Amino acid sequence: MRNSVIIGILGLIAGLILVGIGFVIVRGDWSKFNGKNAASKYEHDEYRCSGRIDELEISERAESVEIKTGNVDHPVIEYWYREDEKDRVVITEKNGKLTFKREEQKIKVSWFSMNFEDTTTVITLPEDYAGPVNVSATSGSIRATDVKSGSDINLSANSGYLTAQNVAGRNISMKANSGTIKLTDSEAEGKVSIENTSGYITVESVVAGGTVTLGNNSGFIKVNDLECGDISVQNTSGGASLAKVTCEGLYAKSSSGSLKFSGVAAKSIEAENTSGGIRLDKVAGDTIKFSCKSGSVNGSINGREDDYSIITSTNSGSSNLTNSRSGEKSLDVTTTSGSIRITFDK
Repeated sequence: MRNSVIIGILGLIAGLILVGIGFVIVRGDWSKFNGKNAASKYEHDEYRCSGRIDELEISERAESVEIKTGNVDHPVIEYWYREDEKDRVVITEKNGKLTFKREEQKIKVSWFSMNFEDTTTVITLPEDYAGPVNVSATSGSIRATDVKSGSDINLSANSGYLTAQNVAGRNISMKANSGTIKLTDSEAEGKVSIENTSGYITVESVVAGGTVTLGNNSGFIKVNDLECGDISVQNTSGGASLAKVTCEGLYAKSSSGSLKFSGVAAKSIEAENTSGGIRLDKVAGDTIKFSCKSGSVNGSINGREDDYSIITSTNSGSSNLTNSRSGEKSLDVTTTSGSIRITFDK
């Protein structure tokens, strides 16, 4: 029994050492780790489009993808392929559509023989590119930087990070099953849709003419500096924080985790939480409704108390609000098990 414990401890220590070595090699960026056979030979190649491209379709597998704007007349794709496997990369250019697809290949396992070489597929677009951008990866990260499109931008990854910085499009869609999603310094004429199964979602310094939809099953949602039409934030297991948000309507729901609102201004605000509290800081709205089953509602609202017709109730807890019907605006705050403490800044 004692020997088994010692062996287990030694194995754990060895594993931690290997993780530490890998962390140093990739400089803290695990997206550079691909776990490929180091004995395999990788060749670099480049594809330059011969004519105008109005649509882009990229489908990667284990490689990460970087898409950016550069000083080129037509799109350029730089990629790596494994020679010993005769890795199949299919590139087609037809009727103004550029398609890049890496077909499925056999997977080889080689113990203690890992390749940390950066084999990211890089797509460089001309500055005047205005067509759709569709990029997907099975097991790899996707990064879009300085991409300006007059059409839709769609990024999806099964297992990897999604990052979009300083991008502009008609609609922006980002989807991941496992990984962090980050959208910053960007603009959409219409909608922004971000969905994640397990991981963080960050939206910062974004302007959208339409609805912003953020959904997560397990992980935190953070929004800072957002202007949009309506916004919907829903999280199954994890909280959400919204700061400096200006919109028409706001709806937020969490099953497990706190909801925080700071400097939020909207015509209508509705938030509900099953297990967790709701915290407010200088929230402004004409119609405001907060409800908690297990948690408190605390914080401040911009305006005077007599501006609002107030409905408040709690089954197990206390409330500093008083029911009234004097104001033109409405405030509805209820809890099942938790206190209510609301102050007014004016």
